Amino acid sequence: HGRGRGRGYDQGHGDGVDNDNGHGHGNSTDTDTGGEIDDEYQDIGPQLGDTVKIHYEAFLFKDDGSNTLEETPFDSSRKRNLPFCFCIGKEEVIDGLDIAVEQMTLGQLVEVTIPYLYAYGEQGYAPQIPPKSTLVFRVELLDFTSGDVTGRKWQK
Repeated sequence: HGRGRGRGYDQGHGDGVDNDNGHGHGNSTDTDTGGEIDDEYQDIGPQLGDTVKIHYEAFLFKDDGSNTLEETPFDSSRKRNLPFCFCIGKEEVIDGLDIAVEQMTLGQLVEVTIPYLYAYGEQGYAPQIPPKSTLVFRVELLDFTSGDVTGRKWQK
């Protein structure tokens, strides 16, 4: 899979969230979980108010000043083998995850660096997340359901 910039994270949005896109574009996109997204759905993504289903792994940076990630995620829906669902814009998750997932397209796998101001802030979330922690999330958008009256559902 090619690596490239995400859809506008630090390109004029000023939100401070950096996204590294895990998929290029072609006739279809293979996902890391073995699925495939047809062209007609490849550029479809959720909007404010939509309910999304994701897999994620959340990492902290090592506290040794090396700017490298811990090897083991502090939280993982993949490890539980249970996708995580939330509604975009309803403050059900940290701001950085809300921002990132709203920018994703169906089936996309991204690695997102979330500064502490968009994560758990100056206080952190004891005992797992120290104060002022920048987090890295590896996220795959599995499907989403529209929050509008049509109730459209997109799934890979």
